[in-house]
Parts: sequence; C-alpha cells; structure tokens
Amino acid sequence: MTSDCFQKQMTRLADVFPKTYSQERLKLIFAQVRHHSDGVFERAITRLISTRRVAPLLNEFNEALEEVTAEDKQRAREYAGNQGVLEQLQQAQALNRGSADPEFVKACLKHLREFLDRKISKSQFDEGCRMLDVAASELMKKGRPS
Repeated sequence: MTSDCFQKQMTRLADVFPKTYSQERLKLIFAQVRHHSDGVFERAITRLISTRRVAPLLNEFNEALEEVTAEDKQRAREYAGNQGVLEQLQQAQALNRGSADPEFVKACLKHLREFLDRKISKSQFDEGCRMLDVAASELMKKGRPS
C-alpha cells in the first residue's frame, strides 16, 4: 500500500473518530497493514467506518482486512469456476452449425458475461434469463428461417 493511500484512509477514519490516532499509533498501524493493497485497505476502512461505534484498534484493522481479503478470494474462486462454464458456452457457440439462432446465443452469452462481471445483480440476471426463455420459446414456435 502506498503511504498516500494510508494517509487518505486514516483521514477518513479520523473524520469519524476524531482525536483517536496519535502519530505513534499511526506508525504501528501502518507497520501492521502496509502489505495490503490500496483497494483492500480502502474497503476495510469503509467497513470499519460503517460497523464500529468507537475507533477501531489494531486487532480490528486486522479483522476487517482479513474479511475483505477472504471476500476477494471467494469472489475469485466463484469467478474462476464460472469462467469455465462461460468458456464452454463460447466454444459451443463457435461450433454452432445451425442448431440455434446465432443472435440468440450471442445475447445469452452477453447476459451471462454481464452477470459474471458483476455489471448486473442476481435479480436482474434472473429477470433477463426469464426474458431469454420467453424469446427462446417464441423462436421455437416460429421456427428458424433457413
């Protein structure tokens, strides 16, 4: 983490909990947390601000950083697992020799990509899937033009 990020985030914390962090305490905290990335530290500070009634001490910084890091690892595992599915679907799209409407397949993959990239929520994804399901039924009824 950069010292600039540390100072900025500690200023945010000091705005919420004034007169809490002496220079000596700031040095101890920085020594303990400096190996984390700027983004992880910023999210940990946001968590501390939103969940603490009193100024957090060193062990609470460590807990918040561990929680944020664990969430990141879980997201990475989920994304990696989902990437395999997406890659399989993209390979199937490339092999599509007329059994499915190419525009429909493209729309399905785009929708899945938006969900995996967290551009849409789970409820938006579910609603989109329902709409795609209706569209697929309509395509099946009409038959695909040759």
